[in-house]
Amino acid sequence: RKSGEPFIVHPLHVATVLADLRMDADTVMAGLLHDTVEDTSLTVGDIQATFGDAVARIVEGVTDEPTQIDSENQQDLLLSMSSEWRVALVKLADRLHNMRTLKHMPKEKRIKKAKETMELFVPLARKMGITPIYEELLDLCSETLLP
Repeated sequence: RKSGEPFIVHPLHVATVLADLRMDADTVMAGLLHDTVEDTSLTVGDIQATFGDAVARIVEGVTDEPTQIDSENQQDLLLSMSSEWRVALVKLADRLHNMRTLKHMPKEKRIKKAKETMELFVPLARKMGITPIYEELLDLCSETLLP
């Protein structure tokens, strides 16, 4: 990671956010594995064979980035991905930790991430009724965009 932390630190934080929300074991495990397909040689099939269908579906959904569409449609897309609302939840937890560690990025990238978060992830957290993530994302974006 750009922060210099070992790879495992980020997935552990994402899984912790999900566990703190009292999510089921499959969702927490998917949070732990969410970057595995992108960052290692493991496949969704490998995850399915080891951790089961539900975890594999969530990881696969998190791995597939939405294309360039407007933010309201992206929110709806995230909520409906493979009928797994947990995909959106893992993406929110992932973004939350990324925003918590934003200081390690160049200023331009911090501003871009904060704007993207305000347009997509803050409204998504609100729409899903996840107040703790909504409020923290809003605060973190404000710190970056309104210094």
